Amino acid sequence: PCLSTSAADTAQAVLALAPILPDFVDFCELASVTEWEVCVVSSSLKVVVREILRDLGLGHVSVLAPDALCGAGNAWQCTDWSTTDATRSLRGWLASRPAARGRHDPAELIFVGAATHDGAFVCCEPPLIH
Repeated sequence: PCLSTSAADTAQAVLALAPILPDFVDFCELASVTEWEVCVVSSSLKVVVREILRDLGLGHVSVLAPDALCGAGNAWQCTDWSTTDATRSLRGWLASRPAARGRHDPAELIFVGAATHDGAFVCCEPPLIH
C-alpha cells in the first residue's frame, strides 16, 4: 500500500495552501436542501478531494477528478487527466442527472469556476455550459 503520505495528510496540506471558503459549504448545504446536485471537477487527486469533502461534511458531493495509483516507492501517482478528460467526465455526469432526463430545466445549471482552465468548459464544442 501507499504509505508515504495518506489522503488525510495530503488533504490537510492542500487545505493549508488553499482553504475552502465557508460559502462553498453553505452553497452545498443549500443545494442539498433544494435538491440540486453538486459536482466538483478538480485536477487534484480524487482521493484527496473526497477526503476534504468528507471532512467538511460534504461526503454526498460527487467528484470528477484523476484517480491515484500506488506507484514506485509507495508514492501516490496521478492518472492522466487532461481538460478533455474533465470535459468528457462532466458531460457524462450531466447526462446521467435528472435534468437530462427531463426532471429539471437544463438551463438551471450553475457553473462556478475559479481557475484559468475552467474556461474550457465554456468554450468546448459542442458547448457544455451556456
